[in-house]
Amino acid sequence: MTRLAGPRFLLLLAPLLLALPAPARGACTLTYRGGPVVARLQVVQVDWGANPVGYADQLGAFYGAVLDSPYMDLLVQYDPPGGTQQITRGAFAGRYTITPSVTATTVDDTQVQAELAAQIAAGHLPAPQYDAQGHAVTAYMIEFPSRITITLQGSASCQAFCSYHSSFTSGGKPILYGVHPDVGSGGCALGCGTGAVLDNATTVHSHNIAEVVTDPDIGNNDLAWYADGTSCGEIGDICSQQTAVLAGYTVQKEWSNQDAACVAQPTTAVPVCDGTNAGSCRPCVAADAGQAGGCTGTKSACDLTATSATYGQCVAPPPASSSHGGGGCATGGEPVLAGLLLAGLALRRARRRA
Repeated sequence: MTRLAGPRFLLLLAPLLLALPAPARGACTLTYRGGPVVARLQVVQVDWGANPVGYADQLGAFYGAVLDSPYMDLLVQYDPPGGTQQITRGAFAGRYTITPSVTATTVDDTQVQAELAAQIAAGHLPAPQYDAQGHAVTAYMIEFPSRITITLQGSASCQAFCSYHSSFTSGGKPILYGVHPDVGSGGCALGCGTGAVLDNATTVHSHNIAEVVTDPDIGNNDLAWYADGTSCGEIGDICSQQTAVLAGYTVQKEWSNQDAACVAQPTTAVPVCDGTNAGSCRPCVAADAGQAGGCTGTKSACDLTATSATYGQCVAPPPASSSHGGGGCATGGEPVLAGLLLAGLALRRARRRA
């Protein structure tokens, strides 16, 4: 991807990329510029109109697999200094089809932003979610059919670029989005990868996933992680068109400062946080509870209560509720699980009264 006149980053067509010199090992180092990252990415797939691209049905499974994989663990090294945000695995938040008010076959980025804001306001798309610091965690990944050309600052999709991600402000808060033309047709079929259409599509989409996480608010000129220098840029730019297979899908490799190389996952597995390894861990997710490589032993539960002091950490599960029907309730431990236990106790008592 190449920086144009304004704050958007494009995944360029391969012929243009091949003309650029490859960065020397270690020549590109991502440095932190002060902007936010996305701690727990939630991807919303948005189909532009009722005639989606042929691989649209397969993207949900791709997002679900890759967002909960070591691909995301690679990005933990890019937590902002100071511990204000911790990058962890994300989730697929659903697929939605919109009926855009723009009916032209050429759509400019300014129209994409306006349409996205209008669809959210009308309730046709889920509202964006934000973390405790007010930073966006929702990214709307828009899929355009082959008949649509997207223009951005004088450049056109499938003529100059394969995709891009950006952001804008609506209601005083940032909205994150990605623009994805059909990579199976026109110029995109020739310049956006050399594999099967789905492989080329997942390569492009994984590129944008990593960049949305590590540099989400680029459209508002609030840079996070970026590397200066020829052939550098954002995390995916440095490794553009270098691929690997992970979680059953072809993904683009991303730049790792720790390895000074393009990789698809950490060379050493990142442990989940347990209260003793701050700065070298990833926050746990629900699937980590009781699992090898996740939360095991005396800390086999994952605290998913956002207001908890141990949020995102493996913790001891609450004690089992009493089997004697009147012996009190569990206290302490993981708040969400404790709440479920209390709810179960109340249900049993209600059944007895009935």
